[in-house]
Amino acid sequence: MAAHPTPLPPIRDGDPCAEVRAEAERICVDAEHKAAASEVQQRRLRELRSEEAIVAEERAAVANLRDRRRIAEAKDEAAQDYRRALHAVQEPAAAQLAAADWLRKVDGLNRETRIAGAREQELVRRALELHQLLPATELAVDAARIAAEAAQASCAEARRVAIECTEATGASSASGAEKAVPEARPGPTGEAPRPTVLEPRSAPLEVRGTALRELLLGDRQPLLRFALLLAGETGLEPGRLQLLLVELREAIIAGALANHAFHFPAEHPFWSQFGQAGGAQVAGTLSSLGFRFDGRDGWADGRVPQIRDLALALSYASFDPRSLRRPAGQAAIDTLWQGTVVLPAEWLLQRAPQLELEAVVEALGQHGARLADLWAIWPQLRELLAG
Repeated sequence: MAAHPTPLPPIRDGDPCAEVRAEAERICVDAEHKAAASEVQQRRLRELRSEEAIVAEERAAVANLRDRRRIAEAKDEAAQDYRRALHAVQEPAAAQLAAADWLRKVDGLNRETRIAGAREQELVRRALELHQLLPATELAVDAARIAAEAAQASCAEARRVAIECTEATGASSASGAEKAVPEARPGPTGEAPRPTVLEPRSAPLEVRGTALRELLLGDRQPLLRFALLLAGETGLEPGRLQLLLVELREAIIAGALANHAFHFPAEHPFWSQFGQAGGAQVAGTLSSLGFRFDGRDGWADGRVPQIRDLALALSYASFDPRSLRRPAGQAAIDTLWQGTVVLPAEWLLQRAPQLELEAVVEALGQHGARLADLWAIWPQLRELLAG
């Protein structure tokens, strides 16, 4: 953690800035705690990545121990050693010793293979656990780092305000005229600056949707930037805000998927027959039959329709399957969604053109059930997403 920018002088009895200075110290102590928490998360991530590398290296070694060709070659070599010893001995006792040595080598190879097999299962299980832990830990590291950086900035600002308060009240305190709050210094126009008060806008916003689309892309940097901006306006934890924004993004995408807000490729031999509205209707009937788009380029949950299922969906959508081009074989159905794009921003803006809270909550429905904390600060987030 960076050092405090400017140390505060000691608090004196009757100091009119005592509360301001105490608050600055509290904020800076909190910043130190957040910096320590960030370091703990980073150390945890380093440990997990180190363990992942060790597990991968050990899995490679175990795989070599279980390699069938290597085992077969080792057993053949043991058998050849036995045959050479057998030809060289003259007494039955020596032959028995040679046989015992051969069997001991074979038994050792078999036991080594069994142990390696059991160890490989443990390593595979741990590798899967690490694969699941690492993304969440990386997100926690980012959230903790953002929180620490924001807290450090708040600490620097709080200490600056406390020092200015001390300087502004120093002269009057020396003459015995104490002031609880320093006078506001004139702004560039000669008027005293107004305090910054965060209030929701009452007038409708001109929603361009660029920031909303940027959030929905899923890139990490825009997400961090939104969390920091929102933390600066609301005073909430940037890490918590980052997680809420991730949930909001997932809720909007889930809503768009559930309502079949897709853009179908114009040159696709199947989808081009229906236009965008007709394609959404076909996608809706397929979904009602349990065959849903996964939002990328395939079928959700591995449920892929057959030719007859597709024909049934076309009939339900009021299209005549006999007059339409249908995918040529099962392989074409497997890749039917390639080129189709989900339109989450367009879907939400169609339901809530001005991103009004009531309209957004209604559009998301059950997908937004866990976003109560975000709804509480929606006016501030709305302005960010609108611009």
